[in-house]
Amino acid sequence: MKWISASLVSLLTLGISASWAQKSLDVGQTPQSDDKPQIFEGRAGTFEFVAADQGSLQIARKIGRQVLEVCDGLLTPPLERIPIITVKLAPDGSGNLEGQSYMLYQDIAGDYGLAIAWNENLSASLFTQVLTEAYLRQLVYTLSDRQRAEQVPAWLIAGANLEVQVGIRPALEEYLKELGKESEMVSLEEMVNKTDLDQLTPSERIASYWFLQLVTRQLGKEKAIRNYFDSIVAGRSPLEVLLQLDEEIGTFPGGIEGWWVIGFQDIVHRENGIVLPITRSAKQLLILDRFELIENGVPLITTSVELWDLRKNATIKQSITNRLRDIESILPRVNPVFYNAFRSLGLVFQSLLDGNEDEFQKAAKSFSEEVDFAANLARDAEMLSENPQAILPTPSPAPAKPSDEGSQDPEPSNAAAPATNVPASAIPSAATKDDS
Repeated sequence: MKWISASLVSLLTLGISASWAQKSLDVGQTPQSDDKPQIFEGRAGTFEFVAADQGSLQIARKIGRQVLEVCDGLLTPPLERIPIITVKLAPDGSGNLEGQSYMLYQDIAGDYGLAIAWNENLSASLFTQVLTEAYLRQLVYTLSDRQRAEQVPAWLIAGANLEVQVGIRPALEEYLKELGKESEMVSLEEMVNKTDLDQLTPSERIASYWFLQLVTRQLGKEKAIRNYFDSIVAGRSPLEVLLQLDEEIGTFPGGIEGWWVIGFQDIVHRENGIVLPITRSAKQLLILDRFELIENGVPLITTSVELWDLRKNATIKQSITNRLRDIESILPRVNPVFYNAFRSLGLVFQSLLDGNEDEFQKAAKSFSEEVDFAANLARDAEMLSENPQAILPTPSPAPAKPSDEGSQDPEPSNAAAPATNVPASAIPSAATKDDS
């Protein structure tokens, strides 16, 4: 039986420090007045963050949006508005945490709130975990008419937490594959029956993430995926529901455990992993293209094609370097519909680092064309998934192929999952009606 090496465990648990969040997000600190402490408040959907500086607020809002993105993709949101979750980012000496890293509490109405010790000892993995747990518990509490928040499975929180981290830093998935190769083979039944996060071993936390990926790949359709997770938080057995929704799983030697062993080993040893669905590829592209800065204390939101005058900014340069690595990591798994768009975005980033304005202008134009072309392909794929006999609109001409080798023409027929209003839903909201 193989155990995870100590170095790999550190990557999964507390090895990603709060400085990782600072470097991963394109924000900087706003100096505080020496006269009195300042308080900054801002929304990210259901989350209401309270921070001591604008930089911390922007970090938290970006991570909060990713938490909502992941969790709302699993469960069907309630018809009623989900109550606001207040998250207090407490610097040292404030927050009444009494030495604790965080405190997840319920108010007199039973709604959830968070206080988090916001200092250099806070790991990004713990921060995303407590946000994920708070939102899932509040979501289920609302769905169940405020009766069932404690029935959110531990493995679901752990798996969704890692999916949030991968959404923020795609290259992390390669580390999770390495962790999976090094880890012991987890029993699916034992993992899903554990009721507390502290009961999950490092191997089971990794397995939770890959189980989420396998379930979404196996069920495929958004309706089936939501049906599965809705049933789980309603108290039904995760394994029984999965067998009911997909009878093919029961035909594997060893039943559902056999399906799990084969699927887990396949996914962690596969060179390119699972090809991402169209919608997820689109959203990941637009997350990589979206930049947040703070200029003179004011949040500034921009995209890659508007970065030329900011190319020498140290934060921008570091972020572009990180995002180039992310593109390199995610490109083999990108849905073919968006392959050329990702590649074009990489060329935009490279031209910014090289300081070549002519190449930047050409790359920016090519990127815009590729995004438009991919959006049209995604629309066609959605129509065909709903009606294979649908008559498609006359296609726009494809952008000219890049001159260098290795490019890949998008083919909508290879899509892993149908799109759902890709151009609109794929854009992470910078300031929705819930944001301030």
